[in-house]
Amino acid sequence: MLPYFSKFFSMNKLIRCLLILLITLPFTSTELTGQVKKPSRPQRTQRTQKPKPPVVAKCSRKADSLELVKFYQAFNGQDWFKKWDLTKPVDTWHGVSITKSGCVSEIIMTSNNLKGTIPILTLPAMIQLMLDEKQVSGPIPNFATLPNLKSLIVKSELTTGGIPNFNKLPELEYLDLSSVSLTDTIPNFDKTPLLEELYLSGSFIGIVPDFNKLPKLFSLEISSPGLKGSLPSFTKIPLLRTLSISNTNIQGKIPEWAINNQIQNLDLSDNQLQGQIPGFKNFIKLETLILSGNQLSGTLPALTSSVNLSEIMLQENQLVGDIPDYILPKLRTLWLQNNKLSGLIPDFKNIRELRDLNLSHNELSGRLPDFNYLPLLENVHLEHNQLTGEIPNFLKLNRLLTLHINDNKLTGKIPDFSNLPKLMTFHVYNNPLKGKAPKFKKSPHLADLKVN
Repeated sequence: MLPYFSKFFSMNKLIRCLLILLITLPFTSTELTGQVKKPSRPQRTQRTQKPKPPVVAKCSRKADSLELVKFYQAFNGQDWFKKWDLTKPVDTWHGVSITKSGCVSEIIMTSNNLKGTIPILTLPAMIQLMLDEKQVSGPIPNFATLPNLKSLIVKSELTTGGIPNFNKLPELEYLDLSSVSLTDTIPNFDKTPLLEELYLSGSFIGIVPDFNKLPKLFSLEISSPGLKGSLPSFTKIPLLRTLSISNTNIQGKIPEWAINNQIQNLDLSDNQLQGQIPGFKNFIKLETLILSGNQLSGTLPALTSSVNLSEIMLQENQLVGDIPDYILPKLRTLWLQNNKLSGLIPDFKNIRELRDLNLSHNELSGRLPDFNYLPLLENVHLEHNQLTGEIPNFLKLNRLLTLHINDNKLTGKIPDFSNLPKLMTFHVYNNPLKGKAPKFKKSPHLADLKVN
């Protein structure tokens, strides 16, 4: 009898061990524990940061599969270019990513012929949802049932209504919403303190919020013709690096933004801004400055501190006075056209990286420089000014593609441009020139020639 009891005791012990093991496992047959990873989302601004620890979310493979079927049906999956085969595993479905536990972590759909309204999805482990589809319609949900969502992108011309405040998305870091049919005011997003990048384009009304509850925001882009008021100072966003507020009816002066002198890219184009352009003192990291299409007046700033500038676009304003002899060693684009600038054109010997120069439609006078210090120059627009004297041969500009000097007061003969082998466009009409135009044998690519 002893061997039997010994065997019975061993089996009971084994059963108890298995029960203890099952009890301590963090999932049942229908419940799993998945790790939410940081999404590999598209980034418009380069940044460096430490990886964040994973967030743990309970999820169910079976429930997630049913939610995906709901998604498929809501967007007429049978008409997709890349259809899902519902008889195959979820991880084979186009645009779907899953966690190690088998729960849905990402849905990315771009140009796949989705049609329909966005359904309410319950996907606890979802970290990224991207719908870049022209025929996605209806209102944008608040996505309260996606509590771990980090990246949300919805781009469609048919989405309507206002933008939710996303009060139930505390993990949200990246938000990109675009549709001409998006209306109402822009929320302050005070319940998404981790938001780092915010891109909004639509037909919003009201004012631009100051976003004072988004201390980690470093990239902000907003475009909407219905926005009014003035520009906020954004004093509570110290990490801001890219700021673009364009195509609005915002008026008033440009703030000094003394606290945000770490800005690298500033675009305030196509608004109704007035007054002088700030000096941007101590804006050492500024790389692009775009203030075109406003009602800005006064003289051009010297920008002595902004030595990292690569692009200046101040066209279509009411700026007056001389053009500074900029010392900007990294500048590649300088657009100052359609202003009221006067005086001489500098030789720009301190901006030798310049590729694109447009000073057209101003009141500039004096001789036309030969730009010998600008060997990388490719496009020159100086038309509609009051330039005088003879046309240089531009011997050092062997990369020049476009030269527009029409509608000036230039005299003498037209050079043969013996050292412009890449020249493709040359406009010189409406000048009191003499003699016949040369045949430009050394410019074999010249296809757009307008002499008289």
